[in-house]
Amino acid sequence: RISAGQDYKLTPQRSIGARLQGDRQFGVRANDLDTLRGDLSYSVRLQSGLNVSSNLSAAYSSSADKPSEYSELSLRTHLTLPKPILGATARFGLSARRRDYDSVSMALGGGSRQDDKLSADFSLTFKQIDYYGFNPTLRISGSTTDSNINLYKSNRFGLNIGIQSAF
Repeated sequence: RISAGQDYKLTPQRSIGARLQGDRQFGVRANDLDTLRGDLSYSVRLQSGLNVSSNLSAAYSSSADKPSEYSELSLRTHLTLPKPILGATARFGLSARRRDYDSVSMALGGGSRQDDKLSADFSLTFKQIDYYGFNPTLRISGSTTDSNINLYKSNRFGLNIGIQSAF
């Protein structure tokens, strides 16, 4: 993976950023895949202390296996609350993604495939608890994927208890 990016502080409360990333995946159980991704981000801290950030992303993947190739457009927004909940930093996230595959396996009827995914999550990071530079986290997430091929339709719900770096 190789990536480059730059963030610019427009004012003390507003910033923008841009990133470009290239990935090369050598598949052992999956196909080899090369992906190029570009991101634009915007973040603002409102007078209330609420932090709002958004990210627009576009990606293209290529592979010797044509059904693995896709193009993607996604939008993600986060809201970080100004005051702790249960002593933890609270964050809400919403995202939407459209992924287009030009080719589908003949076993699935051939043609093309389009997936639309909507996701939402809520996380708590307990920053007042620090153990060797790590904070405990709690994350609840859900997503639904609609596809023109029934095999790829899904609804997911998750609960994750973990740790993250305090740095």
